[in-house]
Amino acid sequence: MKEKLQQHLIKNDLSLDHLFTFIDRDRSKTVTIEEFTRGMSGVLSPDEALRLFMTLDSEGNKLLTYEELVSGCAKIHAAYVLHKMRLAIQSGGANLTIDKIFKAIDDNSNNELDVTEFYEAVSLSYKELNKHEVDVLFQHFDKRGMGRITKDEFNRGLNEALVLENKLHFTLHDFMTPLKTLTQSKGLLPGSIFDVFAIGR
Repeated sequence: MKEKLQQHLIKNDLSLDHLFTFIDRDRSKTVTIEEFTRGMSGVLSPDEALRLFMTLDSEGNKLLTYEELVSGCAKIHAAYVLHKMRLAIQSGGANLTIDKIFKAIDDNSNNELDVTEFYEAVSLSYKELNKHEVDVLFQHFDKRGMGRITKDEFNRGLNEALVLENKLHFTLHDFMTPLKTLTQSKGLLPGSIFDVFAIGR
């Protein structure tokens, strides 16, 4: 599901801002399941749109806010920003090499980029980044998890696809969301949910 949405954003040069505005037809600043399903028509099947909506709806109130969309789709939007970075570098032609870019943004000339330097670099091609997206992008480049990006890591990160979240995470989330709804509707404590399944044994 998220892979399809990611490809759609990149193919049509759309940001999550544009996507949310397009889906939120009544300009209420929240999106219903019906709006989301209709807005995702042609990108996701109705079933896929519903499952993605439930995954993103962290409050479980059947209304999706912009913040929930951005937080839940940080990796998708980060992939879009990474794509914009690549385009910006490619459009610079032969004069815009990785060495020149890295040297220009490595403020303290220590041959590594910290988060601040990295943010400044990314902001050149995309200015409206939030913390979720910066973190996701930085982790994509920082392969060693050292909090610093070398020139080699910067080069590799530009040429590698940004991997979306672990599939197991979404499998568990898809299981936990209806389980949470069930416990709330039945007025159950988390521990007593197993009593429901034990009935009839």
